[in-house]
Amino acid sequence: MTLRAAQDSEARRLLDRLLAAHEEPMTSEHLNTEFYRTTSALFLQSVYGYELKSSEDQFLTDIIILNSVLNQASLPTGILTCSLGWSIPDWFPGTGWKQTAYQWRARKDRAIDNVYNWSKQRIINGLDDSSVVSHIYRDARQTGFNEADADDFCKNVASILVMVAMAMYPDIQEKAQQEIDQIVGTDRLPNVEDRPSLHYVERLLTEIRLMILPSRGVPHVCTEENEYRGYRIPKGAVMIGHIRATVREEHVYKDAEEFNPDRFLDPTVPPPQAFGWGICPGQHFFREMFYIEVVLILATMKVERCKDENGKDIVPTAETTENNVISRPVPFKVKIVPRSEHHAELIRTAV
Repeated sequence: MTLRAAQDSEARRLLDRLLAAHEEPMTSEHLNTEFYRTTSALFLQSVYGYELKSSEDQFLTDIIILNSVLNQASLPTGILTCSLGWSIPDWFPGTGWKQTAYQWRARKDRAIDNVYNWSKQRIINGLDDSSVVSHIYRDARQTGFNEADADDFCKNVASILVMVAMAMYPDIQEKAQQEIDQIVGTDRLPNVEDRPSLHYVERLLTEIRLMILPSRGVPHVCTEENEYRGYRIPKGAVMIGHIRATVREEHVYKDAEEFNPDRFLDPTVPPPQAFGWGICPGQHFFREMFYIEVVLILATMKVERCKDENGKDIVPTAETTENNVISRPVPFKVKIVPRSEHHAELIRTAV
């Protein structure tokens, strides 16, 4: 199966699960589980050749735990640990953080090694010749690539804020759905080939990225003496970038707190970016998956607000958790229902 086919297949399975649960309100925790399962399933299939069986799959559980560990380890509270280094003996008072770090390392090793060893055994047995790991393993002798270098792959895309935004701004949801209906029609599901023609959907996805950027990034070390706006930054200094501030500059992003996909009609408005030398090697992989998940949901489903006991709308908020490197919305509930019986049938026949 090609990568694009795998993306499409997993996104359609997500649709089917959402359809099956549409009669009840969906909590943010439930949605997070569904999106995480979809992204992880694609990751495991394409990188390791492993087909995820259920939400209780051990490999999925290991990835979820690893993601939580990485999030905690990236918090600014870890800077003192980085500064002190590992020269302090384990028995020294106040070094409980070292035991925590040992536990986190063990969880990281388990998440990576178990699925990698499973994949490697299949390659040795001649059962896998299409996954990323199989190509790395097969080409190792030709390229000098060390087998141990094949271990570090992990990233997740947060699609859950799209659900918040669509419940908060039903007019924007309707506008995106109208574009999909006009360009794609209603007799088939959209695909990656439709993306260049779905201009409003593309702007919507870019606007979502303004919401998900965290207030702060992970610590960076200055590699050389520097000066910024009169401030001396010595070589070796540890810095934390205020990422969200970079997309709140009024002269660049006018009314940045307002959700407005049309701001990107202006070609001088840049898409939101983080900073640093590192470029995520999986960014195109996961951005394409993000697109296909969202466009399929918009094409077939409608995100609605729940009602309180008095029949009034419960409007979700765009507020996110602050003590995290990965921004997550505060808990909420929405209803995700098929746009019509015709759209529901499209989902059923597509899986």
